[in-house]
Amino acid sequence: VDPDFSRFGPGHAALAFELEHALETGVRELDLRAGDFPHKQRWANATIRTRSLSLTPPGRQGDVLRQARRVATIELCGAIAEELRAGRLPADALLASLRSDPDLTAHAAAAARSGQPVGPALARDAGQAGAAGLRLVAACWTVAEQHGGALATALHRVAGALRAQELAERRVALELAAPQATARLLAALPVLGLLIGTASGA
Repeated sequence: VDPDFSRFGPGHAALAFELEHALETGVRELDLRAGDFPHKQRWANATIRTRSLSLTPPGRQGDVLRQARRVATIELCGAIAEELRAGRLPADALLASLRSDPDLTAHAAAAARSGQPVGPALARDAGQAGAAGLRLVAACWTVAEQHGGALATALHRVAGALRAQELAERRVALELAAPQATARLLAALPVLGLLIGTASGA
C-alpha cells in the first residue's frame, strides 16, 4: 500500500464497487469486518458490537505463555524501531518485524496489509493474556498516525519501560518464592509428623 495515493481514496472507490456489486446480486448485508475506522463509518448504516475472548491455559503453562508474550512485545518494539530507523514506512516496519511471533499482532498485521489504521488493531491485539504492553504501542502508533512524531523513539522508550517492568516482576517473584516454599513446608509438617508417628507405631 502506497500512502502517497491515499489522497485519491482508492479504498473508497474499491468499496463503492463492492457495494454496487452487492446491490446488483441481491446481497442484503455487507460485513465490513472488525474495526471502527473512519472509512467504514462513511459507508456503514449500522454497527454491530463484538467482543474478543482470549483463553489461556491454567497453571504453569499459562504463566509461561503470558511471559513469552510479554517478552515478544518487548522484542517487537525494538525490531520495529530498528526497521523505522533503516528507512521503512511504519506498516512495512511492522510486517518486517513479525518473524518471531506473527500471532502476537495478527489484527495489526492484517490492518497494515490492507492499508487500515494500525493503532486500533494493535489495541485489539493487546486483549490477549500477556500482551497488555501492546496498548502502549497502540497509543504511540495512533499519535504518530494522526499527529506525526518520532515513532521509532517512542517505541524504543516503550521497550525500555516494558523491559524494566518485566525485570521488576521477576525480581519480586524470586523474592516471594522462598517464603512461599517455607510456608508450604510448615503447612506440611503436621501431616508429616502424623505419618511418621503412624509408621513408627506411636
